[in-house]
Amino acid sequence: MPAASKRAAFEVLVDDIVNQRDGHLTTGIFATKYTLNLLSDESRADVGGRIVSQTTFPGWGHMLENGATTLWEAWKQDERSTRTTTRCSAR
Repeated sequence: MPAASKRAAFEVLVDDIVNQRDGHLTTGIFATKYTLNLLSDESRADVGGRIVSQTTFPGWGHMLENGATTLWEAWKQDERSTRTTTRCSAR
């Protein structure tokens, strides 16, 4: 992919997270890691920080505010199982 196209795609991603989704992701567990890494690599840690500190649904802060002591397997508390999620969102 040409560099200009990569940059344009990245800007669409940032716009989607910040402006369309109010700082939330729509990715699954696997793509989340790569999205956060990309944001960091492209000097947009501000967006990554906003994502990980969200206290509204869906977000890890939301989980913490609702009694989580481990990451839930699903965003909604009533959809989680007794297994813990072992994937890490950071490098």
